Amino acid sequence: MDVVRGYDINRDYLASCRQRYADRFGARLMLIECSIERTLVIDPTELLIANLIIEYVGVAEFVAFAQSNAERIGVLSCVTQQNRGVGLVSATDYATAFAGLESIASEVNPEVLAAAMTAAHFTLVETTEHPLPNGKVLTRQDFRPDLV
Repeated sequence: MDVVRGYDINRDYLASCRQRYADRFGARLMLIECSIERTLVIDPTELLIANLIIEYVGVAEFVAFAQSNAERIGVLSCVTQQNRGVGLVSATDYATAFAGLESIASEVNPEVLAAAMTAAHFTLVETTEHPLPNGKVLTRQDFRPDLV
């Protein structure tokens, strides 16, 4: 039985995920409240998705986390947001829920992330860019650990 695990520091976000996906995944959905940092040990997974998290954790801490879990990761897929002069939080009905995030987030340069992941013995296997209507760009970078 495949398990879907979600890791996040925000208990309310995890509760929303449980409500949204419980019918689809049932008992296979495991949501873990934790901080994403180098000391976190994850269960083995074929695919680890890190969407819009590196901006809050920082490249160095995220790469250290990835490196310490390399033998448990098949593919690490990362999405980062380049704001291109637009604010971090997009103007939507949900914008107020993200108030204050700009003070703890920093934009991640995809080239800097790729170089740091390469130095940590991960290979970049794919990069795709997704321009958004508001001028922002989401960049997806998939990495495989170089296990010797």
